[in-house]
Amino acid sequence: MIEPLWQDDEKMRFLKISVIILFVLLQGCGRNESPVSPQSDYPDTPSHLIDSQTTVSTNRYLWGIWDVRILEDRETVEIIPDRSSTMHFNAVRLMEEVPCTTCIVIIIKQLIPPDILSVDFRLMHPFPAPMNLSAFDLRGIIINGADYKFPANGRTVGMGHDKLVLLDPDGYTSLFNPTEFPEDSGMPPILRYYPGKLELDGDLSSTLNPFIAYSQDLPRRVFYVGSSETRNIHVRLPDGPVEFGYAVDASWMPVENVVDPLVDFPPE
Repeated sequence: MIEPLWQDDEKMRFLKISVIILFVLLQGCGRNESPVSPQSDYPDTPSHLIDSQTTVSTNRYLWGIWDVRILEDRETVEIIPDRSSTMHFNAVRLMEEVPCTTCIVIIIKQLIPPDILSVDFRLMHPFPAPMNLSAFDLRGIIINGADYKFPANGRTVGMGHDKLVLLDPDGYTSLFNPTEFPEDSGMPPILRYYPGKLELDGDLSSTLNPFIAYSQDLPRRVFYVGSSETRNIHVRLPDGPVEFGYAVDASWMPVENVVDPLVDFPPE
């Protein structure tokens, strides 16, 4: 007799978790609002900067983005809303020019034969104070050239052996790629791709790029003023020349009189 992969009690737990996730997500979408991109705080911002995840050509719109975590006990589900795309900024200029010139540090650790490179990617907050300059959802985005296009949404990625590839990323994002957020767009540097000092120029055509996340163990992924964190990453070196760009994505909004960022910044 062949035993089923899941016993009945395991099936029930899985079904309960699925129902909980569906219920919470529907609650988030059930407001009396049109399910379209949120209004921008910058009225002159091009529509693709307001919400880079919206796919207008197929009449599909972003209702919301959530991180869904099913914990080890299989009884608990955490559903964490991501910040609005209008609250995301590219902090490269702040961390390499003004007010800080050395807040992005990339240190090559070792070569793991034949083509894997161990690298420390360190980010430091460019401001020592005040608390209302604390940020959230800090991410280091590695940008490379494209060699594959997803037919469903037109996003392009780089995965071949002639591309620099970040191994085991924490996720992927379309934010601040130079194709859709061009550096010559005339927008402020925090709203577009900005060439970093450590960039190796070349093909940076990918519109979906891997990122590494910081402050993952802290509530709300807060990145406090005056703090720093180093993530060790592994990249696969290309067969040809090394070409890559990068962005530092941070979520922030102006809030006055912040004593505790976890409390004084609104959930969005």
